[in-house]
This record gives sequence, structure tokens and C-alpha cells, in this order.
Amino acid sequence: MNCDELRNRILSFPCRYFENFDHVWEWKVSVEDDENSILDEEHIGEAYNRLSKILPKWQTYRNGENVSPYKTLKESVHNISGVYNEIREYSLLEFKDIPVNLLQRVWHELGRVKEFEARARADGKRREKRS
Repeated sequence: MNCDELRNRILSFPCRYFENFDHVWEWKVSVEDDENSILDEEHIGEAYNRLSKILPKWQTYRNGENVSPYKTLKESVHNISGVYNEIREYSLLEFKDIPVNLLQRVWHELGRVKEFEARARADGKRREKRS
């Protein structure tokens, strides 16, 4: 996705969409610098706590097949901490330069929160529910 397409998609969200995430973003900005990350050992628990408060809203339009979404979120936050630190090396102006595989790893890992049995999909498609 190019920068213009990303910008258009962001602008197309309902204007109140980001209010649910504001408290996380403001905290992130206050914590992070060259030495500190919201997913470092000192802050990862607080990151999970803040994200878990918005999880019900995040799941509003999801399939609801993960019976332990909070447990999965906690695991996923830990699983992406290394990749997140790599992505943090880029500024928002350099977003197009971030290797897609890093962004995909974060996307698919966090996507486990909504998937059946918390399984990740390499292709991003929804897993079919087993009978």
C-alpha cells in the first residue's frame, strides 16, 4: 500500500474511531524514547493492561471464536516486542520503507486475538471453524 492510499484509508475512518485508542497513544508517546519502549520489560505489562481495556471495542466486528482473547493478547504483545523495536527505528515519514514482513508479523500476531483457537494465519485469511 502506498502512502496516499494509507492516508485515504485513515481519513475514511469515522471521526470518533481513534478516541478508543487515544489513551494508549498518549501513554506511548510519553514513555517512548531512544531507550524506552512500551513493549520493553519495564512497560510491557502496562501496555497489555491498556490494550486489554480497548479489546472489547476492537472485537466488535470480529467473529468471536477465540475463547481466551485476553490470554492471546498477552501472548501476542510479548511475541511482537522484538519486531516492534525494529519498526520503532522508522519514523512515520519513513513508513513506506518498513519491510512488509515486519508489519505482517505484527498484524498476524495481533490478529490471533480474534481467530479460532488463537491460531495465526500467514495469509491473513480467516480460518474455518472446525466441526
